[in-house]
Amino acid sequence: MNARHQLQLRLAPWALLAVSASWGLAFVVMKDAIVRQDVMSFLTTRFALAVLVMLAIRPQVIRLINKDLLLKGVAAGLFLGTGYIFQTLGLARTRRGDNRLCDRTLRSSNSAHRCDDL
Repeated sequence: MNARHQLQLRLAPWALLAVSASWGLAFVVMKDAIVRQDVMSFLTTRFALAVLVMLAIRPQVIRLINKDLLLKGVAAGLFLGTGYIFQTLGLARTRRGDNRLCDRTLRSSNSAHRCDDL
């Protein structure tokens, strides 16, 4: 193994920890944000800002977009967008302590319990 690969192996757990922490903190921030803003405008603002930041970092990517890539991106975006909409709607309609309870109950239970039955 070369030195670069060894460094990547040492940094990988810390990178995973950082991603996990930012993922968890995002729910706290989103919970507060969707109290002030409806779900669709929140997601629109969030992803529009992400597009602008990515284009500012790497504007040359626009030249690489062709019809095939655009069609595949739209198809993937429909599924991903639907998932984000349902996830954020669920977050908006769940109290702070309930989402943890629902997650643990649904993961650990093999019974037919549903989260809204709790």
